[in-house]
Amino acid sequence: MNDFTGKYKIHHWITKSVALTLSVLSTVTTIHAETYDCMIEPYQIINISSPVEGLIEAIKVDTGDVVSEGDVLVALESSVEKAVVETARARAASQGELKAKETQYSFRKRQANRLKELFAKQAVSSHEKDEADTNVTLAKLELKQSQETIELAILDLKRAEAELNQRTVESPVNGVVMDRQMSPGEFVREDPILRLAQLDPLRIETILPASRFGSVKMGESIAVIAESPIGRSLMAKVTRIDRVIDAASGTFVVRLELPNGDYKLPGGVKCKAKFGTSTASN
Repeated sequence: MNDFTGKYKIHHWITKSVALTLSVLSTVTTIHAETYDCMIEPYQIINISSPVEGLIEAIKVDTGDVVSEGDVLVALESSVEKAVVETARARAASQGELKAKETQYSFRKRQANRLKELFAKQAVSSHEKDEADTNVTLAKLELKQSQETIELAILDLKRAEAELNQRTVESPVNGVVMDRQMSPGEFVREDPILRLAQLDPLRIETILPASRFGSVKMGESIAVIAESPIGRSLMAKVTRIDRVIDAASGTFVVRLELPNGDYKLPGGVKCKAKFGTSTASN
């Protein structure tokens, strides 16, 4: 191989390599870091009502109060329901009839056993033995009926207690009272009594262009720049990515969550979410 042929082959190889590199690079799309408008909101807002109608006896909280899950918020007038519970409890606890039936059944069994021994010695007639056996069967049925009566009384007690519990409204979440819409003495039907805001975590939703689809990952940490009164940058995590792009606007929704265990961050604040650089290959 002469020098000219060797140089030509080297030049040809370099040219092909450069062309291949440029071809590969042309298939790569880079999305630079951009910010998008968003809103920091309560995770959820709940209208608190009563499962039953009744007169409001007391409202235990007021606007701005912090409540925990299970805290009593509202109590309805419940004197009738309490009386029903006490009556049902007394019936469920009544053991007199049951004890009497147990004693009678025990006596009938002993009596039948004695007559069985006497019948074996031909000291009593078969009629007397059959009568004793029948008395045992009847006593057993009466005992079972008494046991069932107690069981029904216990079920009645549970129902009465459930109805009484419905007269007390508890908080379903940890949150803050946003608004109190009724007062003691008013009659509640279906209207909300209170509004609660769950502030931990806070929810952030932002709308991204379709070109960003696939560049955002579940669990990814995103910088969120909050406006006043927060006025600083925070880190939130991606918790939901819409899998359907809105054809009309060419956008999709991404939801973030922001921890707020101390309730220092308020809801209803405008922000900007900064999504970082990502590279995607065609």
